Amino acid sequence: MFDRFDYDKYFEQLFWEKRFMVLSIARKYIKDQNTVKDIVQQAFLKIYLNIKKIKKVENIDGYIHRITVNEVMDHFRNSKAIPSVSIDDISEHFLPDRSENTEAKALNRAGIERFSDYLSTLPLKRRSVVSLRIFEDQSFAEISRTLEISEVSARNLFSVAMKNFRDKYLRMERKNA
Repeated sequence: MFDRFDYDKYFEQLFWEKRFMVLSIARKYIKDQNTVKDIVQQAFLKIYLNIKKIKKVENIDGYIHRITVNEVMDHFRNSKAIPSVSIDDISEHFLPDRSENTEAKALNRAGIERFSDYLSTLPLKRRSVVSLRIFEDQSFAEISRTLEISEVSARNLFSVAMKNFRDKYLRMERKNA
């Protein structure tokens, strides 16, 4: 059986191994560094409070990832803030790779900015679903548990958001043609 000292040592080891992972997850959703630090601190507090349970979990990374995303979503629910997504995240996870061609780079940058602008206009739940689906690569079942909505609602919110984005994009293309 483990005593308190063993759990404290295990937590310290987890902290040093997983701190950058938790920080990276929080930064995907939040730009304000002070808020990111608060979320990281809250996530590690929950990890510490559940250290006995974590010791028995098979996929520790998945468990810590879930705790961190839940903290981010709690922050949004409590503050009514809208998640912000960085342009770098969009380029890495959503849009095609950038080529060496400077013209293609300029077109890609414009596309990234359009998608970023579009995301910032979405209502909180729809934006959260899109962020979790695209940036966290979560299934709709996972999204439904995170946001406490039905899986059908998660699918519908994502579908509507992407359809609206396609429609806006096509209208802009026709206007520019």
